[in-house]
Amino acid sequence: MARQHGSFWSYVAGCTAVAVFILLLPVNARAQPQESSREALVHEAGILNQAVQRITNWRTPGTQVAAKDLLQRRARVLSDLLSLDPAQAIRFALPSGVAEAIGRQSGHGDLIEAWGTWDGTINIVIEDDFQRNTSRSRIYLRTESGTTELVLPDPHSPVRQNERASISGLKVQQRIAVTAIRSAGVEPGLESCSATGPQNIAVFTVTTPDYPVLPSIYNPAVLKFYLFDSARDSLNAFWLANSYGRTGATGDVFPIELPNYSCDQPFTQEQFLAAIRGRVDLTRYSHLSFIQPDMKCPPDGVLAWSTLGCVQQATPEGSVTMASMQWFWARNYQSASAFSQIVAHELGHGLKMSHANLLGFADGPLGRLETPGADYEYGDNFSTMGSTWGPTMGSLPKGHYAAPHKARLGWLAPGEFQEVTSSGTYTVAPFESTTGIRALRILRDASTGSWLWIEYRQPLGADYPDPATIFWRNASSNVFAGALVHYESPFTPSLNRSYLLSMAHPMPAWDFWQSGDPALLPGQSWSDPYSPLTVTVNSATKTGLSVTVQYNDGCAAIQTPSIVLAQQGGEGTIKVLAADSCSWAVASEAPWITMSGPGPVTGPGLIRFEVSANDEAKQRTATIQAGRQSATVVQAGTGLSLTGFGPGSGMGSVGEFTFDFQSPDGFAEKLVDIHFGSNDECTVQVDLERGRTNPRDERNCAVVPEATAFRGSATDLHVTLGLKFENLLVLGGTHRIFVDIQGDNRTRISAGSWTVPRNDAEVPMITSIVTAGGPGQISQNKWIEIRGSHLAPSGTSDSGVSWSGTSEWPAGDLPTELAGVRVLVHGKPAYIAKVNPTQIYVLSPLDDAIGAVPVQVIMEQTASAAFMVTLNPSSLTLLHVGATEYILATHADGRRVGPSSLSSELYEFAPAHPNELISLYGNGCGLPVPAVPEGSPDPLGQLAETPTIHIGGSAALVQFAGMISPGLCRIEITVPDLPSGDSIVSISAGGGATFDAGLLTVEQP
Repeated sequence: MARQHGSFWSYVAGCTAVAVFILLLPVNARAQPQESSREALVHEAGILNQAVQRITNWRTPGTQVAAKDLLQRRARVLSDLLSLDPAQAIRFALPSGVAEAIGRQSGHGDLIEAWGTWDGTINIVIEDDFQRNTSRSRIYLRTESGTTELVLPDPHSPVRQNERASISGLKVQQRIAVTAIRSAGVEPGLESCSATGPQNIAVFTVTTPDYPVLPSIYNPAVLKFYLFDSARDSLNAFWLANSYGRTGATGDVFPIELPNYSCDQPFTQEQFLAAIRGRVDLTRYSHLSFIQPDMKCPPDGVLAWSTLGCVQQATPEGSVTMASMQWFWARNYQSASAFSQIVAHELGHGLKMSHANLLGFADGPLGRLETPGADYEYGDNFSTMGSTWGPTMGSLPKGHYAAPHKARLGWLAPGEFQEVTSSGTYTVAPFESTTGIRALRILRDASTGSWLWIEYRQPLGADYPDPATIFWRNASSNVFAGALVHYESPFTPSLNRSYLLSMAHPMPAWDFWQSGDPALLPGQSWSDPYSPLTVTVNSATKTGLSVTVQYNDGCAAIQTPSIVLAQQGGEGTIKVLAADSCSWAVASEAPWITMSGPGPVTGPGLIRFEVSANDEAKQRTATIQAGRQSATVVQAGTGLSLTGFGPGSGMGSVGEFTFDFQSPDGFAEKLVDIHFGSNDECTVQVDLERGRTNPRDERNCAVVPEATAFRGSATDLHVTLGLKFENLLVLGGTHRIFVDIQGDNRTRISAGSWTVPRNDAEVPMITSIVTAGGPGQISQNKWIEIRGSHLAPSGTSDSGVSWSGTSEWPAGDLPTELAGVRVLVHGKPAYIAKVNPTQIYVLSPLDDAIGAVPVQVIMEQTASAAFMVTLNPSSLTLLHVGATEYILATHADGRRVGPSSLSSELYEFAPAHPNELISLYGNGCGLPVPAVPEGSPDPLGQLAETPTIHIGGSAALVQFAGMISPGLCRIEITVPDLPSGDSIVSISAGGGATFDAGLLTVEQP
């Protein structure tokens, strides 16, 4: 459809019965149905369905009037039920043929539900009910013919403001029970308004003949002072302090008089535009705030509404502008200052922030990685986006917005907060300061993109504890004495909210007037039971907070960090490495995972478990914990599933990402959106059916065609996506990666994180680490390839510098420094074979560590950021013939194994024969027996563990497996009896997972 040129107000054109400010918000004039009425609605819907289906002739004079009343009543009941329980409403829907016949015969087809698909633009409004401490996100589809409220099967389904979408479902009056969403992305030009720079606000105070005067606090001069003045209590001063001078509030107040209206007979958009025509240029303003007479239309406690960011708005001149919109009842608050604080909350929504909540867990400050926690609405009493109501109608929080919110707004920029991914001691300046590091973003788990944010609040400015702020009722709180901690995770109920953690109480008995003591105090430590992270607060002074972060994996290490299982379910195993004296326990809270075997284990062992069938369309994810480490279990659903991704984490201005998809019914009409950043800083839509991509925002990222590929089968697809992050270099920082699956199982899945540098300064930068013939995992004594930029001194040619040109070459010694470049793996020097500006080839050092370890490139005194990889005891991979899928193998006479078409002047290729002895060549083979010294040029000897080889599904007899040179081994096998052609070679070693290594050509004699 064509781009929409109506305004957000056009939602209500032609709508009936609307609650407050009908011209903006299409909801019923009655109170929204409550949960307690669900049972009554179900009962009534059943009775009305029976009554409708008993009518055989809709056209008799006596039937027509009663029939209309009956259909109106049924439509109202079904619409109310749909808002509470869309699945139940769908159950009461008439069969399509019956519904069409009744609509045609009765002449009231507009009162009959209909299945269909509608194209339009999604808009989101947040409704705040402060008295009951609840809110609702109202989602609407705006089309050329009007507006309809959308009721999603999952309230946390990922939808975005101004997203163009095709909506399928059941429509009842002005509501749709959504069964599928197909996104076309946010239209260019409809992105959210900027949160930096002056925010120009138009405030409209509405009066009518029946309501000629608003309370005195809404006098234009008073409003201007409390909103736009530089006085301490003003919105302008609050935003300037919160944004460290990046954002302020300016604007105008316009009294307007409109004809009388009511909840049932609202005034129209045309009346509003006529009232301001020639007086107000709406294109000058990025926020439109309306204060209207308090007509007591909505439920008690609903004080205000706001769009989540900007939406389209028509102007009197017929053009279109972008602005957020807020609506307020003109209640008689205790002061204009109190009202300005509600304005700060609602305009926070206008800047695209949702609420500041408390996250609670039964067994401590945090639960398992995949556990969302109990979501306490408005539970953060220390943020303006938190609790906003008091017993005196306006005892509101005027505390700073939380650090996660500020970072999303661009108010807390990289360099003003520090990302922590390694152990160390860090200092945090007071959150209210204008200089220094004002927050820490501490990695909890890289694979899920989970972080802790630490702030240090002090009684300064907007956080000063007096009656103008929330802190007067928390005078005894420890909020100023230690670390205030917020949580960021893809498993939290909402990505736009911030979540405060209570570090002192496992599950607080929440009281909105006394928030308790949430801070972690000096001398206190918190050790995460579900990850290696420990946080200790050392000291707190007026000038800063000292925090020590430590990552300690414990004595048990999971060798298999993730497992993917089929929809049908089945058994799985996870190998755990541990010292003989190490005792560790296994646990999982997922009801669909059944653990088997003994309880606590001492020494190394296997975790055995069974997974039940997943009958849902969506995939599901859980973790199994051993000690303080977790393995992720992903199970495909009956619909499209993401079954794997990589690299999990990394850094660079360019990146290469892989995604594995599984779809039992094929990939026809299957779309996914891949997002980088919680605010969709970069979005790429992937058409899985056609094998093509479409960047949604060319300003921030661009697809690299030569690094993008699709390969797979009818039900399994491997996607490689190359991306250049254009203007994200300005934003910098670590961005979470999400995959949105479109269609009837629409869901958002976390796929790791990626760090984008703030600029292209010539410092070493690692973007990926790969190994010869295998995935990115590494092990000791393995050749690896480090990719990135500025990996060699300026002036180094693209061909680079090789070990063969050094003084160590004649003696066979492996250098740890080449052309002034060194590489550290887990702090130990690696052995370097070749260096060029974009690649370094190194042999990893001997290291018994297991799990995530950092890799750094050091050039003179400049070091790259740490790039995290998983270190395994062994990770055998087979070498390939160049860039082909064929593994490197040789006959006894020295010829290479493969199809004869690969032959060249240098090498002759010939297929292998059944029962022939051939040699394969591997990398990452582990250590020989007996062990060799570090950096030995001749590490000869048999491998400690013999690998298992299968060709075409048949076991190959391994005759010999041993080291032949640094990092490389030879495996001699007898080829099994196989038919002629290419067969898949699979390999496993050291008890690890079996994986396909490549192809081998076999020919029957």
